[in-house]
Amino acid sequence: MGLRTENEKTAYLRYCIWNSFDHRDFDRSVCSWLDPQLSWRCITSDAGQVFELDGTTFFIFGGAQSHDIEDGILDPDDPDFQVKKKRFKKRDARFRIRGVDWWEEELPSQEEMDEGLTNLAKYNNTVDHILSHCASTSTQALVRQDLQADVLIEYLEAIKNTVSYKHWIFGHYHDDRVIDDKETLVYRKMIRI
Repeated sequence: MGLRTENEKTAYLRYCIWNSFDHRDFDRSVCSWLDPQLSWRCITSDAGQVFELDGTTFFIFGGAQSHDIEDGILDPDDPDFQVKKKRFKKRDARFRIRGVDWWEEELPSQEEMDEGLTNLAKYNNTVDHILSHCASTSTQALVRQDLQADVLIEYLEAIKNTVSYKHWIFGHYHDDRVIDDKETLVYRKMIRI
């Protein structure tokens, strides 16, 4: 798009839709992350909600499992925390710290997933756009073959197979690319809906 200044970016954005992600600080307000110039245009939504904006329906479902925690999750309340952290850093371990850059809430609860299905049913399993942080299982296999399926992407696969939608936009995989005519992976790029 080639927007050069903040004013151009602000003028271009009509709405910013906030979707939860895996490393989000669940202890901070979402609004504290947002540029104050844009916050009045931002829409936040809990996982599994359907909302309408200018006559267009959206299903939103955030969350993701961290894929960089093979070596563990450290607890800052552990008396040996500093020793363990130093040891992990020395060997370039892949880890996160509870309450700093990892939260249990990164994956949705069963109740949130059930609520999403209930809300979609209210719209006869038809929406214009699906906005998620992760992709469905089949799409993730196209994007990142090295990642394993988890409860969330399996849930999103079920939605992909039962919901009629025009376009699905997702992130999480640190790339910008069009997967096909119905799915787009977004990382840094702004796209017009």
